[in-house]
Amino acid sequence: MLLCYCPATATSTAFEKISRVTFGSINNASTSTAGYEDFTAISGNVYIGATMPITVTLAGGFAADQTLVWIDFNKDFDFDDAGELVFTSANSAGPHTGNITIPASVTAGTTRMRVRMHDTSLGANATPCGASSYGQVEDYTVNLVPCVPATVTTQPANASVACGNNTSFTVALAGSDSSAYWQYRTSTSTNWLDVPNTAPYSGVNTTTLTITGVNAALYSNYRLPIA
Repeated sequence: MLLCYCPATATSTAFEKISRVTFGSINNASTSTAGYEDFTAISGNVYIGATMPITVTLAGGFAADQTLVWIDFNKDFDFDDAGELVFTSANSAGPHTGNITIPASVTAGTTRMRVRMHDTSLGANATPCGASSYGQVEDYTVNLVPCVPATVTTQPANASVACGNNTSFTVALAGSDSSAYWQYRTSTSTNWLDVPNTAPYSGVNTTTLTITGVNAALYSNYRLPIA
């Protein structure tokens, strides 16, 4: 038995089409005027049980345009099952933004995601199959990954630095949902605050915080909490 997904397209992309899809580790721009684009060679990780943002940017968008997204969670080569329509935007010229929740019950592995943008006022098609008069359809591969709590595997080392020199602090993290943001405090009795993303600091949202041109007025305690 041949297993394949139903075809989907748009008759015309002369005015309205998808210019970029951002979801998980997918960040794909396109300028094609084809009614259907196969981007299944592009695979992005999404985390089971997590809620993740999606942004679909349009080229030549109109107020009546809408984006719908399906994910074949049970990998049965269709988008017909309950819960597989994962995103429906409001009508607008875009960008269309929102959140997609990956159910905690799905099985890890790769599957298909379909993104359809259509004009709801002219030849609309709000289903995963068939053609709309205007718009565009794009298919992607998503990799459903278990969401592992973040842990610190290597702590940053203390540093003693002469004024005017540079220094850095590095921490190693493991886990699929780890995020980095450095904090400081002025003494052991004060609250932790986020390190400002300005000079002399760089890398405040990475696992390595760099301080360029240390001076006596800078803070003495730094940490990287995980969320």
